[in-house]
Amino acid sequence: MFQSAILKLTLWYMATIIGLCFLFSLVLYHVSSREITAGLNNQVRKLEVNFSGTFLKHHSSIIATNTDKEIDARSHHLLIDLIYFNLIADIIAGFGSYALARRTLKPLEEAHEQQVRFTSDVSHELRTPLSALRTESEVSLLDPTLSNEDLKDQIRSNLDEVSKMEKLINNLLRISKLETQDLQKSFVKVNLENVITAAKVDNQKLAKKKNITLSVSSRLVSTNGNEDNLIQAVSILLDNAIKYSKENSDIELILKKRKYSAVIQVKDNGIGIASKDMPHIFDRFYRAEQSRSRDHKDDTGYGLGLPLAKFLIELHKGTVHVASSLDKGTTVTIALPLSKN
Repeated sequence: MFQSAILKLTLWYMATIIGLCFLFSLVLYHVSSREITAGLNNQVRKLEVNFSGTFLKHHSSIIATNTDKEIDARSHHLLIDLIYFNLIADIIAGFGSYALARRTLKPLEEAHEQQVRFTSDVSHELRTPLSALRTESEVSLLDPTLSNEDLKDQIRSNLDEVSKMEKLINNLLRISKLETQDLQKSFVKVNLENVITAAKVDNQKLAKKKNITLSVSSRLVSTNGNEDNLIQAVSILLDNAIKYSKENSDIELILKKRKYSAVIQVKDNGIGIASKDMPHIFDRFYRAEQSRSRDHKDDTGYGLGLPLAKFLIELHKGTVHVASSLDKGTTVTIALPLSKN
C-alpha cells in the first residue's frame, strides 16, 4: 500500500520538477537567443562605424549571412545544452523525488505498522487467557458435583486470568502511547537515587514473600528525563530479578557514576538466562524456555516487561545490557547520560 503511495508521490514530485525545468529552460532559451542576436548585431554596427562605406557595400551581404548563421549556430548549441541539462535534471529529480517521497511517508508508514502490530499483538495474546476462561467456566457449568468452595476457587482462578489480561492490556496501551509521544520535550533533571529508592519500595512486598533482601548502593547522580518512566523501567528489571531468584537470596541495586554516564545495575543470584534466549529477551511477547518458568509459579508475565523497560530507557537516550549465566544469576546494566545541569 505504502509502496504504491510512494510511487504516486514520486511521480507528482517529478512532474512538478520537470514542469519547472521545462518552463525555466524555455525562458532561458528565449532570453539567451535574444541576447545572442543583440550581441552579434551590435558587433555589426560597430563594424559599420569603423569601416568605410565602400567596404560595407561589398561585404554587407556576407556579414549579414555570417551573422544569421552564427545566431542559428549559437541558438542550436544552446538548445542542445538545455536538452542535456533537462535530461540530467530529470534523472536527478527521479532519485530525489523517490527519496523525498519515502521520507515524507515514513512517519505515516511507521504509525500504520505500529497500529497493525498493536492490533495483532492484542488479538494474539488475549486469545489464550480468554480461551482458558471460557473452558474453565464451561467445565464448571457442566459439572453438577461442584461444591460452593469449588465454585469460589473457580471464580478466583477466573479473576486471576482477568488480572493478567488487564496487566497485558495496560502494558500494550502504555507502549503504544509512548511510541506516539515526544516525551523528551518534557524532560527535567532527575535524581536517580530517588528513582532506585522508589523502585525498591514498589517491589518490597514481592521480595518479602520470597524472603529476598534488596540492598541498595548509591551516590548522588542525576540525568535528564521523566522520573515516573525511569522508576517504571527500573521497577520492571527489579521485578524480573525477584521472580527468577531463589528464596532467601540477595539482590543488589547499584547506582554509580562513570565519566560520561550514570549507571544503574540490578544484580541477582537467580536461575539465569540460557545463551540461546539472550538475543530475544527484549522481543515483545518472547518467553524463555519453559524450564525457566516451570519452577516459578509467580511468573505470570506475557513477555512485555523487558521490551517496555528497554523502550523507556532508550527514550532517555540510554542503553541496557544484560549479562547472565545459568544457575549463577543475571546482571542488568543501564547507562544513562549525565544531567547537563
